[in-house]
Amino acid sequence: MKGKEWGTNFLRPRRRSFKEIFWDRPDLEAMDFEGFKAYVQELRRLGRKRELEFIVRRYVERGNSMEAPYLFEPEEILGVVGKIRSSSRASCFCDPLRLKAWEKAAMRMLRRRERIGA
Repeated sequence: MKGKEWGTNFLRPRRRSFKEIFWDRPDLEAMDFEGFKAYVQELRRLGRKRELEFIVRRYVERGNSMEAPYLFEPEEILGVVGKIRSSSRASCFCDPLRLKAWEKAAMRMLRRRERIGA
């Protein structure tokens, strides 16, 4: 029993990364994952490109690329990655390996979309 207690002390529930990424936006931090996903879809539907690009950019700079297919379109990701790479200031703050991972995730999403014919 003591061994089980010791092992569970180090486990903590996984937090969705958007809560950590948007620590300065209480309205976004208060959402659950499904609410955040709906918010992103609503921005896309309303055509609020500036806000959507801000969210995608923040995610690319600090987030988990494995969550990308659930939240963003591959074109949105590739657009932000291209803007970061073309900006000398932004490229100083964003790891090139991170950009490569996001680019690969977007390309996987595009290939998957082509396979299913959507």
